[in-house]
Amino acid sequence: MKKLLGIVVLSLLLSGSASSEILNFKCSVKEQKFGDGILCNNCGSDDGLSFDLDNNKILVSPYFDFDLEEYQDQFIIKNSSKYFEWTHPTMGHKFKFNKFTFELDHREYNALNNMNVWTGEVKYPGAFFFKVLYKCSKINKI
Repeated sequence: MKKLLGIVVLSLLLSGSASSEILNFKCSVKEQKFGDGILCNNCGSDDGLSFDLDNNKILVSPYFDFDLEEYQDQFIIKNSSKYFEWTHPTMGHKFKFNKFTFELDHREYNALNNMNVWTGEVKYPGAFFFKVLYKCSKINKI
């Protein structure tokens, strides 16, 4: 009986470590412009941001107004000590979130001519269609 109780307690303790670190933010547009430098009034809008750091998943992202869970396999995600980046290469969108300053850089590129569809790497980083910079603040839930 003691062994059974020990197994139950141990399994309960270990199951707590399976939780993910989900971060939620409210992001406000700080700057938005087209690639030629002309200001853009509707390239981006204030939006929520949520991602799962442990499982490298985007849960909520500016620009996308559909359920991202179904499209996780279409994103290329990079998680470093400073940045959390996600790219949708077929649509030409690249996001870069700074974990220290909570700033988000979203750029849309011409996916056919400027972005490698397999890796998400951009050939000419300055040749974007539009850029939106967000300042985000951490919140409990979206």
